[in-house]
Amino acid sequence: TIIRVARAAGVKWFLPSEFGLDLSVPANSEIPLFAGKIAARNALEEQATRSEGMAYTYVATGAFADMFVDPFHDWDTENHTVVVPDAGNQGQSKISFTTRQDVAYYTLAVLRRFDQFKNKTARVASFTASYADWVAAIKSASGVKYTPTYEPLAVLERRMVSAAAAAAKDPTTIDFKYIADQLHVAMATGRGQLDVDGKKLDSDDMPEVSPTPLAAIVADIH
Repeated sequence: TIIRVARAAGVKWFLPSEFGLDLSVPANSEIPLFAGKIAARNALEEQATRSEGMAYTYVATGAFADMFVDPFHDWDTENHTVVVPDAGNQGQSKISFTTRQDVAYYTLAVLRRFDQFKNKTARVASFTASYADWVAAIKSASGVKYTPTYEPLAVLERRMVSAAAAAAKDPTTIDFKYIADQLHVAMATGRGQLDVDGKKLDSDDMPEVSPTPLAAIVADIH
């Protein structure tokens, strides 16, 4: 694997392609979508225990802010509707978001802090917002009001079970909806927010990065 090749080549510090949910959260690590990332984590952590082991850092960024208002996340920008995964709070669960540009800036900031993040997770975000916050921000920026439809978690979970069963028989049946549902369940249940359960956003201590605000993202939608 690339991890073995990197170590054999003398690489001292490895940042795998995380850039998403915090997979140190047990429930997130069990999401089928991330099985490959968990396997990579296990390999990195195992080799790091050896003498001359290669250091690693995971960069958790939450969802990509500049790709959120999109059909993948059930936003319809023509009809001004959004399907909100609902854990019973009508879209109020907070989610950490980072623009792809800010991901690059924060990753560079992490690279300047080897001692701080050696064999750890760096948690960074441009901002934290709920679906309801996005709907309100879009209306404030453009006057366009999105009508939400709340989809109960039980519906998503039943759909995921059905999709997983079909994929077990025929992997070619996996579609974007099955992938999105896995992310949306995590978001709706609060597992998309990075600074919870005593964890803090490391980006708060990276003054060299000026994060992109929600208002700047929604200004370009309509």
